[in-house]
Amino acid sequence: MRLCWTHMVLAVACALALAGCASDAGLAPTAQPTGLPRQHAGEVDSLWWKRFGDAQLDALVDDALQHAPDIALAGARIRLAQRQGELAVAQLNPSYAIDASAQREEFSALGYFPPPIGGSVFNLGTVQADFTWDLDWWGKHRATWRLVAGETNAARAEEREARLALSISIARSYFALQADSARLATVNGMLQDRQQVLAIQQERQRAGLESDRPVRPAQGGIAALERQAQQLRALIQADRIAIAALAGQPPARGDAIRVAPLPAVPELPASLPADRIGLRPDVAMQRAVIEVASAQARLARIQFYPDINLSGFAGLQSIGFENLLKSGSETFAVGPAFHLPIFDQHSLRANLGARYAEVDIAVETYNRTVIEAMRQAATATIRLQSLGREVQSQQRLVDTLDGSRSLAEARYRQGLENDLPVFEANIACQNARNASIELQQQRLEAVLDVVRAMGGWPNQKSGETR
Repeated sequence: MRLCWTHMVLAVACALALAGCASDAGLAPTAQPTGLPRQHAGEVDSLWWKRFGDAQLDALVDDALQHAPDIALAGARIRLAQRQGELAVAQLNPSYAIDASAQREEFSALGYFPPPIGGSVFNLGTVQADFTWDLDWWGKHRATWRLVAGETNAARAEEREARLALSISIARSYFALQADSARLATVNGMLQDRQQVLAIQQERQRAGLESDRPVRPAQGGIAALERQAQQLRALIQADRIAIAALAGQPPARGDAIRVAPLPAVPELPASLPADRIGLRPDVAMQRAVIEVASAQARLARIQFYPDINLSGFAGLQSIGFENLLKSGSETFAVGPAFHLPIFDQHSLRANLGARYAEVDIAVETYNRTVIEAMRQAATATIRLQSLGREVQSQQRLVDTLDGSRSLAEARYRQGLENDLPVFEANIACQNARNASIELQQQRLEAVLDVVRAMGGWPNQKSGETR
């Protein structure tokens, strides 16, 4: 067959001219994203829990990140986004196929072919190669690549968010377990001292040296401490179960966690610039959502232009298998196909307007996430600094009470006092230690809030002073 390329060029020109009938004038996104400095992955440490120097905590977090269902689910979503991206891109590439058919057919005597072909039975054979090519004149391929990249980046950020949230939750439960265990040891110590005080008071009462007035408050204090000890035992068991559940393990896994002292608070950089929150996984995920929405809007805008495809085939076709490879059995065709969006202006504009609205929603959601992240970073930093001062004040109180206890013990050894003031001073000192343990736990939790706010452990930038 003879192909008239002049007619094809004229058809394309007409398509371009007619495309002007569908206009996107007056449609555009309006929201502007909050600007943040360019971030680098090395500015935060994703393995932040190792800075506490607790091998047991390291093992718990590492094990959870390998086996927790939430992490496995996030990884599966990354693979899904990658495969869907590959499929979407593959559909935009030229497609090729080879088809072959063989059949035996009786032609109608009253059909297209007159006798002797009509009314006879023949073998039909066909072998041909087909191809279709979507000509990417308007950047559909690039917009699809951006869409795929945005969806993959969003899935990766979601996986980072899941890892960060899981590691922080395990550390928080681990610190609670060790703090509750330390408080239980202190309460048990106070309980023993209270029982000793009660025994002394009862003995003095029986000797007629004292009334029963101090006995009843001492008995009430013992009952309160026993109730507090029971509550702490329940909290410790709940802490162990929580850690096991976070790691995707049965409750018995928590029973193997050893009781250890609360770790010291690692030293943070002297300043925590709020602009580093751009590395937070949730902020990165919202940026990826903007990329996806923008790419979808770009694809919607491309629908205003003609869709031009080039398709064709070439092969062999014959009546009778013996003629299939003979000269003259060749057949081919090639030509463009046009889709002209001439009468779809209202639906095209509505679709593009909706996509631009999605871009605005994504941008405003990103801005809200950034503002909230900055608030969390500032709040966490202030709380950490305040708790640091409270811990120091409480430690001075513990030291003072410890000195009073030492003085009472010295007076008892010298025979100047009985042992009752020693027990009372020890109870006061243990009460102060209990409050100190609670403040230490709160300070560790404040560090976790900083890690959450910054998206990891903030590393020191070169040029920054401590």
